[in-house]
Amino acid sequence: MTGTHIIKRIFYGVWEGAIKKAKSPVLVLFFAVWAVQGVHGGLMAGSGMLIETGVVERGGIIAQSALKKTGIPYVFGGMSPDTGFDCSGLTWYSHRKAGIKIPRSVEAQFENGEKVEFFDLRRGDIVFFEVYGKGVKGLWGLRDFIAVYIKIKPTHAAVYLGNGKFIHAPKSGDTVREDTLHNNYWKKRYSGARRYGQ
Repeated sequence: MTGTHIIKRIFYGVWEGAIKKAKSPVLVLFFAVWAVQGVHGGLMAGSGMLIETGVVERGGIIAQSALKKTGIPYVFGGMSPDTGFDCSGLTWYSHRKAGIKIPRSVEAQFENGEKVEFFDLRRGDIVFFEVYGKGVKGLWGLRDFIAVYIKIKPTHAAVYLGNGKFIHAPKSGDTVREDTLHNNYWKKRYSGARRYGQ
C-alpha cells in the first residue's frame, strides 16, 4: 500500500463515511478507526509480516489432530484411530482432518507438496527420515540436498509440532508418540520436509 493509497483511505474513511454521509461524531470515530486499521494491515502486508489466519489454523489443526492420537498402536497400513496408524497413515489422517488431501505413501508425500527448508519449518509440516540406513552426517542443508538430488528416498514421515518436536507412528510394537529433531538418531536421518495446503 503506497503513501497515496494510505492518504486516500484515511480521507475516504473519515470524510465520505462519516462527515459527508452520516454527520455523526460516533461514526466519525468508527470510520477513523477503520481507516487506521486498514493502513496498519496494508503496511504489515507490504513488509511481508502479514500471515493469513487460515494458514496458521490449518497447520494447527494438522498438529493437534496428530497429537490427539498419541498412544494409538502402530499398525502397518493403518490410517485411522480404529485400525491404528503407520507413519504415513498418521500424516495422511491429520491432513485430512484439516481438509487437505495428500498422497498416502511416504515416497509420494515426499515427492509432492512444497519443499520446506529446515529453518522455515512450522506446525503441520511433514518431516521425513531415512530410518533403514546409518544416517547422513553433516549440515541440515546437506542432508536435504543428498535426499533430493542423489535420490535417497525417505522411509519415514512425521508431523512437525514446532520447537524441534514432531509426532509419529514409529514402528511395529510401538505407539504414536512425540520425538525431537534434536535427538542424534533423528538428526542423522533427517531427509527434508514438505508442506501441503498451508
